[in-house]
Amino acid sequence: MRKKINLGFIIIILLVWIICLYTIFSSLSVQKLFNELNDDIVPGAIAMVKMKYEASDIRSWTLTYILRGNVVRNEKTIKEWLQEDWLDLENATQIHYEHEKHIGIEDQQAAEEIIKLSQKLISASIEIIDLKDQGVESDILFEKIKEDFRSAFYPLKEALDKHIAIHNEELTAARIKAQSKYQATLLYIAILGIIVTLLTIFIGLFIHKIFTRYITERNKAEKALKESEEKYRSITNNVNLGIYRSTAAPEDLFVEVNPAIVSIFGYKNKENFMKTNVSKLYQNPSDRKKFSEKIMKNGFIKDEELQLKKKDGTIFIASVSAVAVKDIEGNIKYYDGIIEDITERKQIEQALKESEEKYKELIHNQGEGFGVVDTDEQFKFANPAAENIFGVQSGKLVGRNIKDFVSSEQLKLVQKETQKRAKGKKSVYELEIIRPDKEIRNVLVTATPHFDSEKKLIEVFAVFRDITERKKAEKQLKFLSSFVEQSSEGMAIADLEGRLLYVNNTWVQMHGYESIGDLIGNHLKIFHNQEQLEKDVKPFNQKAKENGFNTGEVGHIRKDGTPFPTMMTTTVIKDDQGKPIAIAGIAKDITLQKKAEEALKENEEKFRTFMETANDLMQITDKDGKFTYVNESMINKLEYSKEELIEKHISQILTKEAFEKDFKPNWEKFIVEGEMSLETTFVTKNRKEIHGELKAVAIYDSDGKFTGSRAVFHDLTVRKKMEEEINRHREQLKLINTILRHDLANNLAVIKSAIKIFKVRKDESILDEASLNVDKSSELIHKMREHENLITKESLKVFEISEVIKQVMENYPDIEFAIKGKKEIFADDALNSVIDNIFRNAVVHGRTNRIDIEIGAYKDRCYVRIADNGTGIPDKIKEKIFDEGFKYGKKAHTGMGLHIVKESVKKWGGSIFVEDNKPKGAVFVLILRSVR
Repeated sequence: MRKKINLGFIIIILLVWIICLYTIFSSLSVQKLFNELNDDIVPGAIAMVKMKYEASDIRSWTLTYILRGNVVRNEKTIKEWLQEDWLDLENATQIHYEHEKHIGIEDQQAAEEIIKLSQKLISASIEIIDLKDQGVESDILFEKIKEDFRSAFYPLKEALDKHIAIHNEELTAARIKAQSKYQATLLYIAILGIIVTLLTIFIGLFIHKIFTRYITERNKAEKALKESEEKYRSITNNVNLGIYRSTAAPEDLFVEVNPAIVSIFGYKNKENFMKTNVSKLYQNPSDRKKFSEKIMKNGFIKDEELQLKKKDGTIFIASVSAVAVKDIEGNIKYYDGIIEDITERKQIEQALKESEEKYKELIHNQGEGFGVVDTDEQFKFANPAAENIFGVQSGKLVGRNIKDFVSSEQLKLVQKETQKRAKGKKSVYELEIIRPDKEIRNVLVTATPHFDSEKKLIEVFAVFRDITERKKAEKQLKFLSSFVEQSSEGMAIADLEGRLLYVNNTWVQMHGYESIGDLIGNHLKIFHNQEQLEKDVKPFNQKAKENGFNTGEVGHIRKDGTPFPTMMTTTVIKDDQGKPIAIAGIAKDITLQKKAEEALKENEEKFRTFMETANDLMQITDKDGKFTYVNESMINKLEYSKEELIEKHISQILTKEAFEKDFKPNWEKFIVEGEMSLETTFVTKNRKEIHGELKAVAIYDSDGKFTGSRAVFHDLTVRKKMEEEINRHREQLKLINTILRHDLANNLAVIKSAIKIFKVRKDESILDEASLNVDKSSELIHKMREHENLITKESLKVFEISEVIKQVMENYPDIEFAIKGKKEIFADDALNSVIDNIFRNAVVHGRTNRIDIEIGAYKDRCYVRIADNGTGIPDKIKEKIFDEGFKYGKKAHTGMGLHIVKESVKKWGGSIFVEDNKPKGAVFVLILRSVR
């Protein structure tokens, strides 16, 4: 027996040594496996993960560079981040290649392909950055990214994912191998340990006769095992996680399940659920196949997320952990697993993620500034909009204090508002800040306090809105409102139906109404008659609707129906979406302007007539002295056609001597001083010389640059004839004075005789005869003086024509006068008499009760237009009324009045003509020399 016991102990010792040796060899094998992982697989996998992140960073930074330019992020510019990523990607690809090239030809080729794709991605990024720096449009750069990154980034990402998956498989295989070795070691150690233990117990029991005790202990163990099984079954049945055991493919049948898994899949009882094939519980059958392949390969699956379906077809997301239970030959007997319904958790996680991203993006990208400040007014957080408002660089507002941006007065305001927030009150106030560039901005601050658990203020959430432009706009709006109300032009706003929403006072007064209230709500058609609506308004409004605005002449009527012309500007007002909501109109009464245009047009025609009918030779030249205009007198005098004279140089119509002696020496002085007057000699086409006086005025543009000249050549032959004519008139005057004195003596004799008779008879009709002869005598004396002035040579003076006219107007208190304009002209003392003769002719012969005088300028001349509303002048005598001694009508007297007027005006270098006044009356037009 002792030998048997000793043999048993020897066997136990041998088994212990076998266990120790096996443990040592297994540890060395596992250590070798981990050394291989650390030397080859792990560094390569780390390099590939880094390459994947660096490639994504390159793509992100490149897109950021296109959108934002070379801005600063975390104290580095985008280009600096890109340069680091390019270098890191190249280093990672090289490390990966070094760990892959000795493993196998396929791994080496894959590593080389990854290097090529990495270099291609880096080159594409560099090229796009260079194009961005050259100013290429963002749309083109995005197309470039789409083309170049697609051929590099996605193949690189796919290759890295594929290679990482291979490395993960190798890591998993190594882990399973190590785990298998470890489990096998434990198993064999356990087996040998059990054997050793059993042998030891057996020997001990045999020696100490404890066989009975062994039986007792075994019963206790069986009881404990049963209790353990009951406890496990209770836990399994009461836990909320689904626990199951199922067979492997292709059977895929449940062996055992707990109640929780039956409930998760929506079955009524365990029996019905266990009849269901496992693969039918998958939303995608391919997922079951992948699951089986993965668990067969790895031996387990942990927290695998799968889409499963309940009995009613409802899809839910489950987290599955399972282990493959194998027999002693390594064949899978069944799967033990745990299923947890994580649908709600995933939804919550997704919603939370989306919410966080949304609010993070909202705060980061919102147009209003957002910041967090502590109780000392120091920034703890600020979004880009806040940094922009305070005028600091990105990331430079955090850490700075509000007092850095406000005056001492404004800081007191901030501290006062902080005291309110300490009491739990939200505050809204306007703050004036001073940015680092010294620009002052107005900011609307909305501040909300944030307290800790002890209700102590720890920070303030503040929203900053830049209202600088709004403040300016408010001032401008106030100014514009005042401008609209005080505008001299009528302004109105109506809805799309034409109902008035607003009018200013000018519009009200323009249309003859008393107040704004009389018009608001009325339709625009009250300002137009039917003819205006059809002719003006409808076409005008149609064009305004098509173009959004229109400007043009539109007829209006006043409250009393009087029509008047306006210059209208109509604009269609639109809302933010571009939808028309109202119509705004500005109207200017152009009645006077229209009259002025008509008068100017008439005067231009008259002046043109005057130029063409003038006896003097009138001409216009360019800056080089070439003719651009000649009048008929010049054409006729020089015996050229108009075409022949135009483009000729002035030197070509002067004698050679006159050009060299008179014209050439004075030309440069003329350009500077602007005036020239000299006697010279023109030569006709037939070489006939004409001696006369040339007066020229320079023409300058708006910059004061000489552009040409206007000149009048007066033939002195005509003047000599006029001098002879004056001498003749002097002789005539002597004769006329003799006659006048004779007539005056006769009139006085009649008057004296009438007085004597009246003393005797006391007959008042005799006084009428005497009075008539007194009037005749006065008029004779007046005409005698005028005629003497006409033939007497006097020097011309400067008169303000409007002042002279006003003096003469005082002689006719019963006549209504209207005078417009003023101008200085050349004349002599006979000017008063000339105006009086014209007025008297209108009153006595035309029987007018109103005279309108208009004074204006045309080039270097002054025109005076004297219009009456009397009987007018018959066409048959219009050409004779200025003739000497011409008389017409019962009230005609000497026939000298208008002749004296014509001769006086002519003596001043002017002219006079008569025309009809519409609808009735006559118009006398005087053309006089004006003072520049």
